[in-house]
Amino acid sequence: MGVSSDYLKITGLNKYFEKDGERFQVLKDINLSVREGEFICIVGASGCGKSTLLRAIAGLDTEHEGEVVVDGKRVTKPEKTRGMVFQEHRLFPWLNVEDNISYVLNEGSKEEKKKKVEKHIELVGLKGFEKAYPKQLSGGMAQRAGIARALVNQPEILLLDEPFGALDAFTKIQMQQEVKRIHHTEGKTMILVTHDIDEAVYLADRIVIMSSRPGTIKRVVNVELAEPRNRNNEEFLAIRKLIFNEFFAEQQIDLDYVI
Repeated sequence: MGVSSDYLKITGLNKYFEKDGERFQVLKDINLSVREGEFICIVGASGCGKSTLLRAIAGLDTEHEGEVVVDGKRVTKPEKTRGMVFQEHRLFPWLNVEDNISYVLNEGSKEEKKKKVEKHIELVGLKGFEKAYPKQLSGGMAQRAGIARALVNQPEILLLDEPFGALDAFTKIQMQQEVKRIHHTEGKTMILVTHDIDEAVYLADRIVIMSSRPGTIKRVVNVELAEPRNRNNEEFLAIRKLIFNEFFAEQQIDLDYVI
């Protein structure tokens, strides 16, 4: 992991939308620095602007105040240096796994592309399913293919927008383990948006807690847990409770009962 704290730097980010002639603010004064190789999770209630923030980092949305800078370069458009995985796998149904992954490769010879695809199919655990079509894959397998497609261009940053939200509980845990393994193997900077607090504590080096309307950064929590992480140990549960407290303390909910 790099020592610089501003490999990715977001400064003074404000985002507005217009609806029915009325202007309202979605993100307010977002300031965040991310180290190279760091795993950041962004948590918050629906509508707090988590996905909007991720789209700004990706360069999919540049109509905002402030700036997003990656490795000293301002983000003004999407680039292959930033890969993105969505909640839906977004695979082309008429292409098999290897063709879906190779579709995004624009550079290199046919043999070079083939080697890259093979490497990433193996990386996400889909060896043997190269010729399978999306309809023949489980939800988890389709998301693995989506992750491989996002990684095959060797992006510097991998952005994940609730990629496991539609999966069942058991598959979700498996995919969390896979993403953690890939992070350790590849050393990529990863930023994941999630509603799942357990998922954030399991995966993140730091957790960014957002409040809503407009979305602001309420708190950033360091997660300093030994690997492999145990979801049932006291340290894990203490961080989990701290984050729950940020959301529910003002509502006078008995957290000991809830969690």
